[in-house]
Amino acid sequence: MKNLLLIPLSYPYEIGKESTFLENEISYYTSAFLSSTILPSICSGNKTNINETITIDCALSAYNKQKIKPHLLLANFFYKPSLLLKELIWLIKNKPNIKNFIKAIKEYLLIISYIKFFEQYNIPKNPIIIYTYWFTPITTAACLFAKNKKNTQVVSRAHGIDLFEERNKNYIPYRQMTINLLKKIIVVSENGKNYLINNYHIEQSKISVNPIGINDLNITAKKSNTGNFNIVSCSSIDENKRLHLIIEALNQFAQSHKNIKITWNHFGDGILKDEILRLYQTTLKDKVQVIFHGQVSNIEIINFYKLNPVDVFITTSASEGGRPVSINEAICCSIPIIGTSIGGIPELVNESNGILLKEYPSAIEISNALYRFLPDNSDLESLKENSRKTWQAKCDATKTFPEFINLLQTL
Repeated sequence: MKNLLLIPLSYPYEIGKESTFLENEISYYTSAFLSSTILPSICSGNKTNINETITIDCALSAYNKQKIKPHLLLANFFYKPSLLLKELIWLIKNKPNIKNFIKAIKEYLLIISYIKFFEQYNIPKNPIIIYTYWFTPITTAACLFAKNKKNTQVVSRAHGIDLFEERNKNYIPYRQMTINLLKKIIVVSENGKNYLINNYHIEQSKISVNPIGINDLNITAKKSNTGNFNIVSCSSIDENKRLHLIIEALNQFAQSHKNIKITWNHFGDGILKDEILRLYQTTLKDKVQVIFHGQVSNIEIINFYKLNPVDVFITTSASEGGRPVSINEAICCSIPIIGTSIGGIPELVNESNGILLKEYPSAIEISNALYRFLPDNSDLESLKENSRKTWQAKCDATKTFPEFINLLQTL
């Protein structure tokens, strides 16, 4: 058996909000590996209880808090100069931009710092898999550290913001080199796999698609009584999530359905909250009941589905890396979906269980889509049943995580 070293942002500490992704996955570690250690980059805030056989090591977090002395920073600069030089030459030929040069230098220094951490960290001598949960500079450092070490292999998950260059000002330093050194890249959707194939020199055998599944919630959300219509969304409130489109669509829908009591519940918070609240006040206040729940725990959202009628879940995201966990949870509870045709959403949403909108839908298109999910529509039960079937086929954690563990064991 092999040892596993998982490097998340902060899990099991809650500051990184990774519990939704990792809680189910780590339950499969104890019987699969000789030892399992979690090495968070940040150890801060409340801590989730996990299996006692899994070691939590905050050495990396403590290392990150240290201030680098000037002479050590200079030493780092000349630690692997060929690495930086190759990247700068590539930039000159392909993406000559002063901001890119600065980004490459900063990330180089960060990578060197992490390599030095690994060199002093007590890595087991037995075969070990270093598994970075995000495809970030520490992945590059782990790869360079493990290079030519027969007993050490590095794999990384790639989600969205850590995968797509367009979400990183069109440049992620040292990406092709890191891809070459990785044993496996685990993406969470076919969309992610296609992106890697289309944008990098990579063998398809190096990529594995493993969606983030969820356990059965054993909930079937009720539909509303006739004369009521209940809509739910769950996302950050930022430019990417485009909540203004939901408000504009609800405004149009309410004008043509004045005899229906419409309620929209939104879970999530973000930098545009005040702006969205103002838009609601001026547009929807007297037409639709809107409840902004803010940032809440995953358990609170699930309890809401258990106790309240939900006719449709809606997302208007402009970009997604994979298959959103929020959609996984909704379809598990037999809730139909309205979603945009981006990222991994088309892998979960279709005409049988909802409506797949264009990448850039108009408010009127969203308003028209809502009509299909009114409680008295004859095909609503079929949509609910098909949502549940989609979860069973594509998002059931009892299938996705064993497949992932088997992948790691057979490297």
